[in-house]
Amino acid sequence: MLAAATLSVELIFGLMAVGVILGVLLSRWPRACGWACAAVVAGAAGAAAYLANIVFAQGHVEIIAGSITGVPAQLVLHFTPLNVIFLLMILGLGLVATVYSVQYVEKVAAESPGSSMAAVVRYYPALMLFLGSMAAVVSISDLLFFFIAWTLMMLPAFLLIIHDYRKREVMRAGLKFLLFSIVGNLGILLGIIILYRAGGDFSFATARDTMTAFLQVQPWTAHLVFGLLMFGFLTKLGIYPMGDWLPDAHPAAPSPVSALLSGVMIKLGAYDIAHMALELMGRANASSSAMMGWGMALAALGALSVLLGGAAAAANTDTKRLLAFSSVSQSGYILVCLGISMAFIPVSMQMAGLAFVAAMVFVIADGIHKSLLFLTAGSVLHATGTRDLMLLGGLGEKMPATTKAAIVGALSVGGIPLTAGFVGKWLLFQSALQGAAYQPAVAIWLLAIVVGSILSLAYALKYVGATYLGAPGVASSREDVREVPLSMRVPQLVLLLASVAAGLWPSLIVRPAISAWVTTAPVPISGMAGGALMVESVGGTTAGGYIPPVILLLVGVAALLAWGLSRLGGAPVREVRTWQSGLELPLATTRLPASGWYWPFTPVLRSIYREIPMPDVPALYPRPDGAFARGWRRFERTIAGLLP
Repeated sequence: MLAAATLSVELIFGLMAVGVILGVLLSRWPRACGWACAAVVAGAAGAAAYLANIVFAQGHVEIIAGSITGVPAQLVLHFTPLNVIFLLMILGLGLVATVYSVQYVEKVAAESPGSSMAAVVRYYPALMLFLGSMAAVVSISDLLFFFIAWTLMMLPAFLLIIHDYRKREVMRAGLKFLLFSIVGNLGILLGIIILYRAGGDFSFATARDTMTAFLQVQPWTAHLVFGLLMFGFLTKLGIYPMGDWLPDAHPAAPSPVSALLSGVMIKLGAYDIAHMALELMGRANASSSAMMGWGMALAALGALSVLLGGAAAAANTDTKRLLAFSSVSQSGYILVCLGISMAFIPVSMQMAGLAFVAAMVFVIADGIHKSLLFLTAGSVLHATGTRDLMLLGGLGEKMPATTKAAIVGALSVGGIPLTAGFVGKWLLFQSALQGAAYQPAVAIWLLAIVVGSILSLAYALKYVGATYLGAPGVASSREDVREVPLSMRVPQLVLLLASVAAGLWPSLIVRPAISAWVTTAPVPISGMAGGALMVESVGGTTAGGYIPPVILLLVGVAALLAWGLSRLGGAPVREVRTWQSGLELPLATTRLPASGWYWPFTPVLRSIYREIPMPDVPALYPRPDGAFARGWRRFERTIAGLLP
């Protein structure tokens, strides 16, 4: 089994290296380059699935890949159900985004002011390196090599964000991401250095022993180390205010990259918070007051992000900025779950496990529906050339497949039953309700979750309503709009089906999350019965049950009943345009512009979230005739001359 696992790992990283090379060599042919890279990612995803099968069967696999002479560190790859979940998300969503990129990037390259080859060579090699570095982050346990992979991940992400570097706002967003990432990485580096100086090497086992000694002799040092690590990981997770780079980076990046940034990369912050909280503080036997204090503090930050991000999303009129603020809010839910889990480790492992499972389910669900929504926003941008909700509308008839995908994504992010998003929120409510019985302060986070859920449904409805329903803002500009190509529709369909499948069969995403917890603390959490998910209280009684087949049956019966009553009444049937409430009125008369959604509350919602401004340094931003632009054009011509 170890040999098979080793081969799988070699295939994953070997194929990603091949992808980088192919991205350069085939850059003259954008579509062929995209499909070649998609094939490479598909192979890596298949190898990851085979590796996951081994890991879930054995519990863990450890591979020692090598070391550096004279450096007290070993390249150790450690796989458990926890990091395998993230590995599958990285390569699975990476495959979806790469397939979506084929014709999306081809159009971007054709419209690029420079050569189309230059636009392609700036995209696919960076994308392959981005996916490979993220896979390394969740695979490496040695702290030194982990930090190298974590830092390496920042570089291709930066290059992808500034893909359209000629625009000042794009460079501004990229530099903001880079600045926040460097500051966060410094926190992680300082924490690792303190552990190394005390322990003598960079292995994770030594770090755990060092934290145990710190907690017994120098508790303040242990809390300093943990705080520094949390600061860096919270920055990547997108928690306010450390994650204020998100609302700028997502609109600047190409839409498939936005899907990966929100659906995968920021989730790595959640992985490392869970990993460090359980392995460094939990296994080091931190005091119950310390665990409760850190857990409640993390939950408080999460609740703040839920409210601030949701309010800013509801007030926004840019499709990708709206979804970016949504990412801030959804990351808050994940952190609330992790905070509650950490707080209750000394009190009740079953309670802690339920919150942990809720966090992992939320990670998977948000990865699916947020990637789906960003791809639909990319399809709208591809078809119309704008992200402005004030100019959009009426695309439901022009882009039916994208509209259906957007509706399912919006229902999931809003936490509507029979979608993946509901499973995550339902488990979060269960863990918060049970936690409030032990610690009344948890009720505050529960209230924030309720308000945040209302806000998430509000901005999801705004995105769908203002983009796809009603009349367009400029009618003449929508006459030539067409549905996006098949290669862009299929990834949306795959994510749509994944969200619905997880909502109908929650065990698809709950069972892996339970396996991730059981490898850390073998404590039963919930019972499974077919398509049902039953959550048990600490006392062993059933605290809540979610039975999708029953809900689906009730919805079907209600629909049939409504249809039957309409036919029994004998009333005449007439067809009218959607968004009309049955009235025969011109669409323009009844159009609700994006600014009209929640307009009495918009000034308040907009003022709640305070963005951190970037210093205005004109020399940092490229000018069409500046030295940076001239140098980059020379670099592009040089690369073009070297390629076949």
